Amino acid sequence: MEFTVLDNKREITEAHDRVVARLTDASTEDGIIDINISPASYRKKCKVFWLGNHGIYFSTNFTEERKVKCFVDFFGTDNPQIGKRKQINKTDIQINAPTSQVHMATYGQFLKDQNGSVYYAHRGRGNVKGSKTPHKFADWYPGPAEWVDVTSGGKKHKLLKISAIESPTFVDDVAGYVKSWREFRDFVKTPEYADLVGEPVGYWMVRAGKGGEDWPNQPARGIAAIHYHSIDLAECTNKDGTLSEEKLKKKVTGKMQWRKHKPTKKEWESDFKQLERIFSVKKGARVCLMNPDTRKFLVGTCKRTYKYEPDDKKYPNPHTVKVAWDDKVERTLPEYFKSRFSRSIKGLEKEEY
Repeated sequence: MEFTVLDNKREITEAHDRVVARLTDASTEDGIIDINISPASYRKKCKVFWLGNHGIYFSTNFTEERKVKCFVDFFGTDNPQIGKRKQINKTDIQINAPTSQVHMATYGQFLKDQNGSVYYAHRGRGNVKGSKTPHKFADWYPGPAEWVDVTSGGKKHKLLKISAIESPTFVDDVAGYVKSWREFRDFVKTPEYADLVGEPVGYWMVRAGKGGEDWPNQPARGIAAIHYHSIDLAECTNKDGTLSEEKLKKKVTGKMQWRKHKPTKKEWESDFKQLERIFSVKKGARVCLMNPDTRKFLVGTCKRTYKYEPDDKKYPNPHTVKVAWDDKVERTLPEYFKSRFSRSIKGLEKEEY
């Protein structure tokens, strides 16, 4: 079967209107939420639809993509908790078809077959932090959306044909495609993916206690550890295994109710970020352990993820990850970097590492 890219403004608008109608008709609730993601042109207040029976959310707006006006359809698998949350800070995929012309550089398109059926299509590309060539989504995706060849401007292009817009399974097909993107994003964070591409799953700098007070202990025990509240983080998780801010804050508030000083909103946000980071260090990640007193640091590989090991008398930092110090050459941290590292744990970009 042959396919052509829609290039007529009226047909494109009608196709997108039908996409919106099919998806919103399947929604179970909706509300206004601030879409706060990059690039800046995507940061807008939008009506968001939760398709509870399909496990995805959907929202649509307009944006400028390489000087071309586009529809931008946002999708994700996290429940937006309409009425409770004010912002959505991440999406799983955006499908952004041009509004009135052929422009193959955008990731979304509408296709038509020789029988007149119109399809929702995507290039199979998106920004996934940590993914590497040749192990991108397009290389990994197993289906069922089909790759099809189209010709535009004398050039051949490959697109993933997600579904015919009028197909009875359209909403299911779109939901399945969105969930595949979520699955790939999760896969990229695993040790299995790291082995596949030959890269560590993250880079971290950890401070061995305030003023280096825990420096001899942490290298000797083969750990990197921080403090911030004596609570087992493993007891405060969401269903997907990530750290739950709501559950943790409830435990912290309960333990601190008799104290005069309680964390301000800003202090709590900062503390939570530190705990969220140590909790998210994955097996295979590279870890730099710093003595802030001397600016010396060691480098190792995480061999065991988060464990709560409380012992206030012997070990003042109970939130630990197990690290094999496979590079014991003591290096000196540049002075300029120390000034940018005022807390206990910091994520590093590969270039910084």
